[in-house]
Amino acid sequence: MDAQENKAWGMDPPGHQCINMRGIMEDKEIPLLIAHIERSLGKMDDYRKDTDDKNPFILVTAYKNQPCEDCTTLVTLGLSNHLLNRDGRDYRMELILAFQNSVLYYDAVSLLMSFGQYVITKHKALLRGDVIGPATPIMPDIKMTALYASCPTIFDDDLAVFEESDPPTIFVWLLPIYTKEAEFIYENGWSIFEDILIEKDPNLLDFHRESIV
Repeated sequence: MDAQENKAWGMDPPGHQCINMRGIMEDKEIPLLIAHIERSLGKMDDYRKDTDDKNPFILVTAYKNQPCEDCTTLVTLGLSNHLLNRDGRDYRMELILAFQNSVLYYDAVSLLMSFGQYVITKHKALLRGDVIGPATPIMPDIKMTALYASCPTIFDDDLAVFEESDPPTIFVWLLPIYTKEAEFIYENGWSIFEDILIEKDPNLLDFHRESIV
């Protein structure tokens, strides 16, 4: 393990820590959910919790070299224990954040953990095409200011839905976007934005990419 990788994977940065999974596994659905994720992403490499017990409980799990070499995928675990609602319909969901390893690991963990806690406190489900923001930059040294809710199309199709819960658990891929991309979606709709994504095919794992609009 080189120095940079050790910095990313070998430390407990302020705000979250690696914990024992044993107590969490007492929830009968969690082992099935982990197995569902690992069928698509491989064996879990790390998991973190918030050190502040006043915040809603949620784990962030990590999978190295997914969906490609020199990338990392983070997935929440435990968000689906909370029943969310949207327009009178109930949902369960977990969140995905994937990035090139040029992004600092603990910054990405903090982003996904805090956003997952935000979703829990709002009790509002995310739907495809939702934009959260724009606001301040999503993490240090990153100019993107918003998150876009998408289907996890970059992964194995089987990952998208976990059928063993009631209602089924949907996996939402969070894409960091720029302010002008967020404004474009608000003005023109998410389907047109996704058409441009398909046409221009940017590297969505690169949080330093150029804006597509």
